Amino acid sequence: MRKELEKSNDDNIRFQYNFAMFVNYAWSNPDSAIPYVQQNIILARRLKSDSLLSPSLGQYGYLLQLKGNFPQALHYDFEALKMAEKTKNFMLIGLAYYALNEAYLAQSDYTRALFYAAKGKSVLDAYFTFSPGSSRESDTLVTYMTILSKLAVAYEKNGQLDSALKYIQITEQLFKVHKNGKMIWDHVPFVYGNIYSGKGNYLKAIQYYRWGIELSALGNYNKGFMDNSYGLANTFKKINEPDSSIYYANKVMEASRYAKYPEMQLEALTLLAADLAL
Repeated sequence: MRKELEKSNDDNIRFQYNFAMFVNYAWSNPDSAIPYVQQNIILARRLKSDSLLSPSLGQYGYLLQLKGNFPQALHYDFEALKMAEKTKNFMLIGLAYYALNEAYLAQSDYTRALFYAAKGKSVLDAYFTFSPGSSRESDTLVTYMTILSKLAVAYEKNGQLDSALKYIQITEQLFKVHKNGKMIWDHVPFVYGNIYSGKGNYLKAIQYYRWGIELSALGNYNKGFMDNSYGLANTFKKINEPDSSIYYANKVMEASRYAKYPEMQLEALTLLAADLAL
């Protein structure tokens, strides 16, 4: 079946196959994902579909971001935004702003990250109002809560912790609606942990990070495991428990063998170097 899909003469089928392969490889082996996204950029242009071209350009930008090529990542993210604006599709425009938020977060440019996260929210706010009757499986709901989660991150990185708390709480509420009351997204505890660590409530931060690790283990999410393990390592460093800090920083490094996440790997290495120098 896979070989048939790979060799299909139907451009739309090929496009879907390539996207599935991008998802399969992006977070474990970005180099293997790149050819599939490049093929989709060609296919989208051949199909003359800006609706397919915009996310493909954004995916290519994300892969370049993972590889540390930030100037080119931003170039493709802005091209994705241009294509999205041509479609006038609010979901695609919102997702393009989300990609720019991610790119600037990765570069520690938190002012621009906050700007683009807020732009993404404002675009969706113009078209979407959540109500109990909204579909739990709505793509719009998923996109909206994803953008809100990144808005919370951007506020936290800018030191606006009360605003960050507000938006991660809304994100949690929406996610539980989406999943019938369940919280299985390890990113949410990570953001809570960062907020409470920033507020100096280290016990609560540790509780959230440990919850995040539990959720990441349930879903085998290496990126979430790395995030929450680093949160613990950093918090234990703040409260002067170097052995625990080193333990969790090493956990990040172990997980980096299975997930391509250079930003967090570098953070853990920096923390380890500081801890071992004590």
